[in-house]
Amino acid sequence: VLGSGVDRGVRLTPLHVECLKQCLLGRRREQYERVAAAAAAVVGEARFDSLGTMVAAPRGRAVMEYSLYAGMVCVGAGDVARAARLWTAVFALPSKHASAIQIAAYKRLVLAELELGGRRAQLPGCFAAAHARTVESQAAAYGALADAFAARSMAGAVERLAAMRATLVADGNAGLGARVMQAAPAHFVRRVGRAYARVTVGRLVDLTGFRAHPLAAGGGDPHERLAQYVREMGDPAVALLDAGPAATAAPRDLVVCFADPAATAAAALPPAERARREELWAGRLAAKAREADGLRARLDGIDRHLALTKEHVTSMRDQPATS
Repeated sequence: VLGSGVDRGVRLTPLHVECLKQCLLGRRREQYERVAAAAAAVVGEARFDSLGTMVAAPRGRAVMEYSLYAGMVCVGAGDVARAARLWTAVFALPSKHASAIQIAAYKRLVLAELELGGRRAQLPGCFAAAHARTVESQAAAYGALADAFAARSMAGAVERLAAMRATLVADGNAGLGARVMQAAPAHFVRRVGRAYARVTVGRLVDLTGFRAHPLAAGGGDPHERLAQYVREMGDPAVALLDAGPAATAAPRDLVVCFADPAATAAAALPPAERARREELWAGRLAAKAREADGLRARLDGIDRHLALTKEHVTSMRDQPATS
């Protein structure tokens, strides 16, 4: 049972797992989206302490399989962030040893984190260190890929990802690998923004090692390909200064400007979410203002009370007069 009490929550059965398997085999995006929302409501939003009450092996396996397949459904629906949360939930259950389900989930989690942020996946702190070493050793190729993404140039990451093609196909992760390849330039471009406020496209191609990426290796001008990629990133923190259709500047001479991601995060939100957050912060500021007014009134009351006390009157009478 997933929930805070035995009388509440959702009881997982093998039928739930089989439903997710059939959904994956169906390959229908509209079905993915419906099932992904329901799956995340069952496991993805559950508290880890509620998962920890399941110590029976069959029940624990059902939850791990459910989380694994539900994450795969979420990827099919295009929600990789939710898939990463579901795959992380696989490691929330106490166990005596690492399982093949956890190894499979970790491989997918590594790829998901690389696509989302170009960073190495971290196992939950509640997962036993001995089990974590076993899982990571069984996914050494994926760990090496994450290490390659930590480099300054994407050449090593692209080479490593291409060399893992057979491994990705054998593990059923070829689709995730293709998504990581597509998202790789964006992470290396943002990494350049940590050191530069603006840079030309020609310089950006050299800094990121974009020539090694299939988008550039497929033919054509790599500067033009990277400029088009930056335009399509949709990241408000990375802007290409385009002079318009009448400009005569070569693609390598175009300038890419970088802004603070924290300052532009609000601009990337949908209008409804921005309005909701602004309303929330306005309410918090109003509450703080009322709290400050209450404290000011209380201090004024204390001052008036002290002014009427005998000790205060005596001390004021004993003070020397000033001219």
